[in-house]
Amino acid sequence: VIVSGAATVLCGALFAAAPAVMAFFPGSAEDPDGSVFLLRVMIIIVGVAQVRGLFTQVLLTNNQFRLTALGDLLGFFAYAAMMIWTVNNGLGLFGVGLAFIAQQAMPTLVVLPAALRWLDRKAVRFAPRSLLGEFFRFAWKLQVSGVLTMVAAQGDAIFVGRFAAPQMTAFGTGASFAGTLRQIPMNAYAPMETSIVRALGASGPEGAAHEVARI
Repeated sequence: VIVSGAATVLCGALFAAAPAVMAFFPGSAEDPDGSVFLLRVMIIIVGVAQVRGLFTQVLLTNNQFRLTALGDLLGFFAYAAMMIWTVNNGLGLFGVGLAFIAQQAMPTLVVLPAALRWLDRKAVRFAPRSLLGEFFRFAWKLQVSGVLTMVAAQGDAIFVGRFAAPQMTAFGTGASFAGTLRQIPMNAYAPMETSIVRALGASGPEGAAHEVARI
């Protein structure tokens, strides 16, 4: 509820400000409507991905890595098919937005039904105030870290888009390829992290603390 509420407020504000944001970039002048549509699609996708991430973690906690990987692969295939269709039909940024929607729809359709099988209503309850306090004391650090990571990853793209718009296509292609290569070894990160956490937590809080101290 907390994640969904915060994502709704932030995404709603950005959705409303999309025309002003795109006006900041000279390259969007050639297709202002398509640019605004694409930005709004990306904003909605971020919100959907935040919510889907909760269900993805349920699957990862139960060692269901095959399903999350299957959803991602289907999403990539859907994106590629939609992009080919967009180019062949000259749909421009509107078609690119549809391709992003298709890419996110596939993992969502795979992850959500599978994760629901691992959930039950008995665990639904209000969290105590002490737990919420502990959650927020930990979460704000992750939020700051996430924002800084995003700025570090996208700051150069914002700079190029504002001051060197004609070079944005070449820059975006190179950055996307580099990001794909960087992501390949990260595919093993989630299974390794989950396995380590489950192994450490198997003996309870006291046993986990002792094992971490030993390591």
